[in-house]
Amino acid sequence: MDLSHAIVLSLASDAGSRLAREAQRSLHSLRDGLHSGEDSGLETTWEEICVQVQGGEMSIHWDTYEHVARATCGQLLEKERPVIHWALVWAQVDERSDPIDISRELPLLDEVVQEVFVDHLMPLAGRWSNARIRRYLERCP
Repeated sequence: MDLSHAIVLSLASDAGSRLAREAQRSLHSLRDGLHSGEDSGLETTWEEICVQVQGGEMSIHWDTYEHVARATCGQLLEKERPVIHWALVWAQVDERSDPIDISRELPLLDEVVQEVFVDHLMPLAGRWSNARIRRYLERCP
């Protein structure tokens, strides 16, 4: 791996992790429109996402959770400098591939959201826990 590729990968990893933590905080503040029911013990959209990911079985509401999470990532990415968008896209490209032409338009936001959502936010949801999430998962078969 050449130095430029290593630098881009490091920048992308740091940016993706930071954006995932920011998205997590935003989703953790959402307390309206929960789908798990009042008796679930869950209090935020983030907690509902975490139990879906950790439980290994997506509810009929998963599309809604995913839409909200992706939209949150998109809102955060819109505030980022173009170099962050490019780094996140380039991190997905094999270093043997042709170099990316950064003189063209920014990558589609959906491409970058996909990378942050799949590679950073969902793994964070798989690891993040609190007492409410643990109780919920213990009750579910």
